Amino acid sequence: MNITVFKPKGRTNYVCQWVDLTTGKKKTRSTGTKLKRDAERFAARLERDIEEGKFISERITWADFRERFEVVGLNNKNRRQSTINELLTTLNMIELFISPDRPSSITTPIVSEFAMKLKIEKKLRNLTIKKHLSGLRTILNWAKSQGYIKIMPTFEMPKCTGMKGRAITLEEFERMLDKVPEVVRSEEIEQYRLFMRGLWFSGLRISEAAQLSWESYDAVRIDLTGRRPMIDFSGEGQKNGKDQVIPISPDFMELLQAIPKEERTGKVFGFGYTSLHLSKMIAKIGKEAKVVTVSDGDRTVYASAHDFRRSFGKRWARRIPAHELQLVMRHADIKTTMTFYVERVAENAFDSMWSGLANTFANSEENQAILENKKTPQPVTG
Repeated sequence: MNITVFKPKGRTNYVCQWVDLTTGKKKTRSTGTKLKRDAERFAARLERDIEEGKFISERITWADFRERFEVVGLNNKNRRQSTINELLTTLNMIELFISPDRPSSITTPIVSEFAMKLKIEKKLRNLTIKKHLSGLRTILNWAKSQGYIKIMPTFEMPKCTGMKGRAITLEEFERMLDKVPEVVRSEEIEQYRLFMRGLWFSGLRISEAAQLSWESYDAVRIDLTGRRPMIDFSGEGQKNGKDQVIPISPDFMELLQAIPKEERTGKVFGFGYTSLHLSKMIAKIGKEAKVVTVSDGDRTVYASAHDFRRSFGKRWARRIPAHELQLVMRHADIKTTMTFYVERVAENAFDSMWSGLANTFANSEENQAILENKKTPQPVTG
């Protein structure tokens, strides 16, 4: 740390100037004295405070804090680019709705105000609000670890029930396939249809499907070397950042086998587009096909690529145990599998029992007698 002491032209008091080692920018602060000896003593104390973090923690502005967070806090090899982008969006939301002057000014009431404004002014759903609050908590946790704040505010997360969309039916999926020519360029029609079928049969997230490769060195790759065909994920290739291998479903394998051997190089689906672009295009196709997944007052949401994944999970929830479905879906917590897939399948089964069998049961004289304690059911023999 090299602090320069000088008196600018036209100023009464000396100032200190130094280069911030994190951002590389010049910083200036008045010493409050016109005596050079006192100014040099001030500079020595300032240098000590900066090195110990006291000056920064007590006086850092929000603008300076954000700059430091983007340079240092986000520079973590374990952070995925998608997470970094989400945190940057949350920073923008913070500045838009609460405009803090310092990190320490974000108190528990301010956090509550932030959540309220996201809901009322931005009209965001609880799930999105929860994501921004989680981002804010991550940001402030880093601030506390660096000594920029002393007390963490309390976070009351909104309750989120159910999925953002729903599993679509086979008929709805086929309607979307039929509408592909009305949305994409003619030379890309079959490529989009193959990609959509790949999402439907694999259960992959759209970013994973866009990366899926035949090559052994890529982040998300087909592995046909074992007893069963598998999809092999390296850490950077999926949401949880972990190396993982999952089985390929028989219907997805059948789709892959239909691709000529000479074309099994590079990306499986051959797209040069980003997953964001592909996601928007599939959402347009869902809208064109009029496949509505959420209808809530004035808000209408049409089928998206992620609804294909929901459909995959729902189909396989009927066929394999919950712990195996958790592995295939790559849920960190089996509660997610149980809540969004297994329990919903059970609910549907109960609906079928009540709607399909209730009339038969009610119309049976023998069953009516049993209900009214007029007849004792006979044991089943043989």
